[in-house]
Amino acid sequence: MGIDTANIDHPDDDGYPAHHALLAADVPVIENVANLEVLGSSPFLLLALPLNLQGTSGSPIRLVALAD
Repeated sequence: MGIDTANIDHPDDDGYPAHHALLAADVPVIENVANLEVLGSSPFLLLALPLNLQGTSGSPIRLVALAD
C-alpha cells in the first residue's frame, strides 16, 4: 500500500490500526510516496529497496519505478 502522506494511520492514533491490518495481510506499507503523476496510467515495475537495519520496525527506502 503506497500513500503520499507521512502516515497511513491518523497521527493521534498510537495503536496503528491500518499498519497492523495491512501487515497482518502481508501488505507492505510505503509512506511519503511522491511524483507518481509522472508515471501516468502505464504499467510499471515498482522496486522498494530498504536499508538493511537491525532491531527496527521499518526503514527508509529508495522507491524506484521502471516504466516502458
